[in-house]
Amino acid sequence: MDNKELRERIALIDLKIISLVAERMQTAYEIGRNKKVAGIPIYDGDVENTVISRYRRAAADEDLDEDSAEELAKLLISWSCRVQE
Repeated sequence: MDNKELRERIALIDLKIISLVAERMQTAYEIGRNKKVAGIPIYDGDVENTVISRYRRAAADEDLDEDSAEELAKLLISWSCRVQE
């Protein structure tokens, strides 16, 4: 494949990523609603640590940089918390 084709492939992958992020945010919103009804705080450090660990393990399994995966996890966690407010 040439670079044009590879960039088109990346563009399609990016659209899939955005779709998955939208699904994640919708789910986070629903979790936020449940938390409000139950009177549970939005932030849960244990859940955050679990998510970060999951991202780091998944990155290691794919031979990706674990620190970058952690940054991505933290970004998504922050976004999810904002959606839950």
